[in-house]
Amino acid sequence: MSGLWTNSTLQFWTALTGTLFSLYAVTNTARFAWNFVRPSRLHQYRHADSGSWALVTGASDGIGFGFVQELLAQGFNVLLHGRNRTKLEGLQSDLQKEFSDQKIDIVVADASQYDDSYKAITEKVRTLPGKLTVLVNNVGGIHTTPTYLPHQDVPHDDIDACINVNLRFATHLIKDLIPVLRSKGPALLANIGSVGGIMGVPYITTYCGTKAYMHVLTESLKNETVAEGIDSIDMVAFLVGNVSSHTNTFDMPLTITSRQCAASCLAKAGKNSEALVWGHWKFVIAAYFTMMLPKMTARRLLGSEMRKRVEAEKKSG
Repeated sequence: MSGLWTNSTLQFWTALTGTLFSLYAVTNTARFAWNFVRPSRLHQYRHADSGSWALVTGASDGIGFGFVQELLAQGFNVLLHGRNRTKLEGLQSDLQKEFSDQKIDIVVADASQYDDSYKAITEKVRTLPGKLTVLVNNVGGIHTTPTYLPHQDVPHDDIDACINVNLRFATHLIKDLIPVLRSKGPALLANIGSVGGIMGVPYITTYCGTKAYMHVLTESLKNETVAEGIDSIDMVAFLVGNVSSHTNTFDMPLTITSRQCAASCLAKAGKNSEALVWGHWKFVIAAYFTMMLPKMTARRLLGSEMRKRVEAEKKSG
């Protein structure tokens, strides 16, 4: 065996293979890190003389509202979508005081219903006094009370609502708005994904399944733009981890605010060849720590964390 190693040809190919692998690893690491420090290209979507508009679905709170604030701060006019008109009108009034130079409008549609409510948004977009250049498909959530339940205990109606709000509504809306975005390009179509769609979190199984669907949908759409020769729309799904909001009060290491999440995601817009992009560096650390563990150890840790949430909900009534 020692004689085999002294063979100069074997040594050459071993060294070459090691060098190429190292270069590949270093290049990928550098490219990954660059995405988090590279200057934002969001401004390229703010190009319409009549005013560039961004549509944010599920905009009345949480991550959606964070996107609204950041887009307004970046000079976009914003169309807020939600299902509660009174709440939307209140937000519109408050935001208009803070961002007086931007136009702010609202549209009401209940994404949880199995109907064609998405058409209300399509019609509203056609009446905007400017061009829609950014679509943030954020609307989503877990439609059970309590939030965390074994799948066998989730009511069928709640399963349907989760599927409707997390994937059906967005899929139809994307279909209707791709021609609009394509004609107004360069444009951005961003779907809000989740670490849950990669890891498969217990007690929120339907939600995780819908997020996995959105990841693959985004990948397929990006591939389709290449196949069709469309270069005016950037497609991306942002992978999001634990974000604090009034609907998610569980604090854990590496948790960030909704506004921080939105700012970090938008900073990466327009500079990725990948369809799935990590929304924040903290999400990467949290996810990779779990995924690098032995599978059964990771399952136990994840299960233990989620059991805490189940028990906490029981105690809170």
